[in-house]
Amino acid sequence: MPAAQKVGSTAPSEQEWPSGKTLQDLLTPAVCANLKPSVKDLSITQMPLEGTFPEELYDFSRLEDLSLQQTNITGQFSERLGTLKTLKGMWTWDTKMTGPLPLDALAELQLTDGFYVHRPHTFKFNNKKGVWSVNGQACATFKEARERYEEANSRM
Repeated sequence: MPAAQKVGSTAPSEQEWPSGKTLQDLLTPAVCANLKPSVKDLSITQMPLEGTFPEELYDFSRLEDLSLQQTNITGQFSERLGTLKTLKGMWTWDTKMTGPLPLDALAELQLTDGFYVHRPHTFKFNNKKGVWSVNGQACATFKEARERYEEANSRM
């Protein structure tokens, strides 16, 4: 098995992402195929990067940390999120992602480092260092957090 890799980019504010280039230009199917067996940490943050959440990321079997925050990526998470069994942290806040959270898939994950995703979920349902929180109230387990979150959403 290849050695684990850390792949990432945080663009300094004085640099600009090339106009018309998207996340799919960076994470092409060929690039993902080469990276998926070894990448543990994928961090692409603070860039005006557009594009949709790549389905190929669900095949990164060793992925532990996924950071795509403060980008212009769109799309939503699928139930395939649950295939990332080694995922400990996920940060996709301040993006243009939409849609509901795949709660059944989240129940399959460890997420011991953190979980902050797109609006409106960012502060309503998150995890900081393994402690789940719903609307600012800590929960003892993911199951309790899920129940509170679903109850809060049913009243909206």
